[in-house]
Amino acid sequence: GAIIFLVSLGFGLQKLTVNKIAKSNSLTTLDVSVTKSSLIKLDDQAIEKFSSIRDIEKISPSISLPGQVNFNSTTTDCIINGIDPAYMQLQGTKVTIGNFLSQIASAEDPTSKAIVSTAVLKLFDIKNNQDILNKVIKLDLFIPDQNDATSGYKKVVKEFKVVGVVDDTSSIVYILVDDLKALGVNTYNSVKIKVTNSSAIAAIKENITSMGYNVTSVADMVDQINGVFRIFQIVLACFGII
Repeated sequence: GAIIFLVSLGFGLQKLTVNKIAKSNSLTTLDVSVTKSSLIKLDDQAIEKFSSIRDIEKISPSISLPGQVNFNSTTTDCIINGIDPAYMQLQGTKVTIGNFLSQIASAEDPTSKAIVSTAVLKLFDIKNNQDILNKVIKLDLFIPDQNDATSGYKKVVKEFKVVGVVDDTSSIVYILVDDLKALGVNTYNSVKIKVTNSSAIAAIKENITSMGYNVTSVADMVDQINGVFRIFQIVLACFGII
């Protein structure tokens, strides 16, 4: 009876773990990146190459930079992620308050837009997350600069209006990738690729890997988790036989 209970518990934990990791989009999404030592660039030319591959539905690049966010005379360190509007959906990140970023510019409100994490709001001692909406924050963006022999970065200060909040324990600010490209950042840290169906993942992954890029997927992680639980179930079954 105890063995049956443990096996059932194992199946339950497996399903719970897999369902938590595998969101609707994630099983058909690939993450592409490069190693620090790689001479291969992840830029617009690379995206053009990816676009020519069959069964790719959407390509969404992102740029991550160190930075600082300033609000009400308080400054805190953060990670600044430049993304396109599709990135958060492919990542499975939900905006809990406000709206997703949009590339549609408004002549009445030319200020660039941002989404902040709840961790940032806690550092600013904001009790009601709704209060940050439509407020203007200042970001200190540390842009890679090969001409700076000391730090390798140059600081650019830019204002953004907060349009949304995400629930995250990390201090992150999301802005549009185009805002960073306008400042001369032309290399991406990672690219998310949405494929048309899960059966095409293996071939696309092999194709992009052959170009020299690192390619990972949630599907790989799910397979590994299922493998671990299968071993666990076999061990329990062996105990039951004994």
